Amino acid sequence: MPAASAIERVDQCESPVGGVWPSVLATRAIRKLRQSKHHKVAVPWMVLEEMAAHQAHLYPVKHQSVLNTLEKLRDILPWELESSLEPLDLERYLDHWRGSTERSSR
Repeated sequence: MPAASAIERVDQCESPVGGVWPSVLATRAIRKLRQSKHHKVAVPWMVLEEMAAHQAHLYPVKHQSVLNTLEKLRDILPWELESSLEPLDLERYLDHWRGSTERSSR
């Protein structure tokens, strides 16, 4: 499933099975249960993908906000600003969140 469509559904507060999508607490709960080694948690791939998209849907907005702030700072400083921000990498961010629940199951 492409990340953009998953993010669009999260923006509309829809889960893959209907209803309102759970918060970041669901991701943390699944991770903690898997890490405990006392519980087995089976989560469908589609749900993991939706959870990753839920985490990532604000990343582009926050990234742009930082870029805008750096630009405003450059406008008022009498010297060259030596700060920068790496390019937006949504796939890297999604991979992190996908892996945060998968790694804990190993």
